[in-house]
Amino acid sequence: MSHMTPSSKQIFTKRFYYRKKSGVPVPKWQRLLEMILFLFVFSIVLWVTATLSNRYALGLVSERGQQRLDLYATSLKSSLEKYDYLPEMLSVEPKLLELLKDPKNTNKLKLVNGLLARMNRTSGTLTTYLMDGKGLTLASSNWQAERSFVGRNFHFRPYFKTAMTGGTGRYFAHGITSQQPGYFISYPVKAEAKIIGVVVVKVGVEDLEQSWALTRPNNRVIVTDEHGVIFITSQKEWKYKSLYPIAEEIRSQVIKSRQYDDAQLDHLSVQISEKTSEGNPILIIPELGDFSENRIGQFLVQSSGFSGTDWTIHFLSNLDSRRPIVSVALLVVGSVFGIIFVIILYLYQRRQVMHERWLSEQREQAALKMARDELEENVHQRTQDLTLSNNELRLQITERRKVENELRTMQSELVQSSKLAALGRMSAGVTHELNQPMTAIRSYAENAAALIGMDRVEEASANLKIISELTDRIGRITGQLKMFARKPVTNIKPVSLTNALDNSLMQTMSRIRQDKIEIRKTMPDTPVWVMGGSLRLEQILINLISNALDAMSEVDDKIKRVLEIQIHTSQDEVSLKLCDTGPGIDKDLQSKIFDPFFTTKATGQGLGLGLSITLGLVNELGGQITADNIPGGGACFKVTLQGAVKEKELNVGK
Repeated sequence: MSHMTPSSKQIFTKRFYYRKKSGVPVPKWQRLLEMILFLFVFSIVLWVTATLSNRYALGLVSERGQQRLDLYATSLKSSLEKYDYLPEMLSVEPKLLELLKDPKNTNKLKLVNGLLARMNRTSGTLTTYLMDGKGLTLASSNWQAERSFVGRNFHFRPYFKTAMTGGTGRYFAHGITSQQPGYFISYPVKAEAKIIGVVVVKVGVEDLEQSWALTRPNNRVIVTDEHGVIFITSQKEWKYKSLYPIAEEIRSQVIKSRQYDDAQLDHLSVQISEKTSEGNPILIIPELGDFSENRIGQFLVQSSGFSGTDWTIHFLSNLDSRRPIVSVALLVVGSVFGIIFVIILYLYQRRQVMHERWLSEQREQAALKMARDELEENVHQRTQDLTLSNNELRLQITERRKVENELRTMQSELVQSSKLAALGRMSAGVTHELNQPMTAIRSYAENAAALIGMDRVEEASANLKIISELTDRIGRITGQLKMFARKPVTNIKPVSLTNALDNSLMQTMSRIRQDKIEIRKTMPDTPVWVMGGSLRLEQILINLISNALDAMSEVDDKIKRVLEIQIHTSQDEVSLKLCDTGPGIDKDLQSKIFDPFFTTKATGQGLGLGLSITLGLVNELGGQITADNIPGGGACFKVTLQGAVKEKELNVGK
């Protein structure tokens, strides 16, 4: 203090005096009154915050719910309307008209049953069937099933009545015969402007319901009819119930019509707690609550009419999503008031502390020195701990580098072993593939020599021609490995797919006859042309046919071996399907079957290059190839190529 100037002494004296005067404590009654006022204001602000944040959160839920409602409505519409064309298309099928005119003809009945079964299987619908003008089902895609529709009379169904008046019938009901719910689409069958029958397609909705249940498990999607009965829902237990009670007269009529089989159309145990400003109700559904977490199961219901029907689609948004928003808002406001409360307490305490500070300066200095000494000791101890930790870390790094070097060495050895194993499999596979044509060449050469000795020159020439073809085949087999290693230069031109298929079947016919394989072909009557090369196209087909024959050789002799070949054309593309009755493709292996050197055959029975080369050839021709299993067992390969128009005869792709 002796070194301070007079002006600084005066300033210090004023500050000390101000501190002493400002440190006068506040009376207790005044502090209690201010605390009560503060708590009152705090309660009012919390209530306003909760109200506004709840309203805001409800608006967000409503906006998202409306978007999802529109999305689900669009999904439902696209799922059902994509089958609208099917009944109308079938109504002009000549085979159906012939059966309606001659319903007792068993041959025509068999043809129509097969046609409807194939159409139903291709489109993915539940059932497709044909009724006469009196509602009697003449033919059906499920004609072989235990619950077949054939012989059943559905004249009482509204979709039949609508179709008989010339319109397109649309109706949802629980099947009385099949015991499966579905969406029925009907269309009249006319002959000389007179309605003589009705064709009906039944579409399933179970996949759609499961998709809805998995997409938003906390929310619910339901579709109700004009009476409020729930017939499509993501909540399985709600099916054929209603959100609200139905008038007893209407309920009795619906039950009597057996639209929903024997369902009693009970209503759910719900109650409306409030309505939003848009008029949407908020329902309390106790069965969806969680009393262990104090949740009562509140849902915002948003509804929309379904175009073209008297259905209504409802989206029930779980209002539990409001809670985080309200909680955050209350937490923020509470935190702000907490900070203000701390500041007020600080100001109160500051008044009481300031007048005693001059007494505690010495104690503070002593405490500061003690704290400084303790801090220095802690820093020293911490430094030692960090030094030890760094040393341990260096040892760990050294050990890890050693392990990494050992791992690299092991990886190099593993790669080398894999290369040697692949080389062994390749050698065994090439030997196996070349053995058959070499044996055939030897046999045909011996026969040719014998025929020449008997002056049967023409037959000997035929054998020599076959030998030439077999040598070409050997060249193609060895060329596969070159093709796998280096992509060849392509020369893509129009080529006949049907000719390539016939040539491929001819080259594998001995194997087909030996294994007693039945060939079923479904293709257009006229030749089909695609962009490609005859050699590459035949190689693709031979690889796929051989793959199917190998697969069917593994099945039991009791199972019928069938190779089904289908060719379908569109405006720009041609698709070829080859389906077998083998064991199919393991789901775990479907993603690997086109990989090089991947094979499920025993060692020495294949290189694992066939499908890989086939994939490369298809890509080279600008096409696509996929593989999948078919119902009932067996694999199906689909090749899609670019369509082409027939041009003058060219030596293409050679």
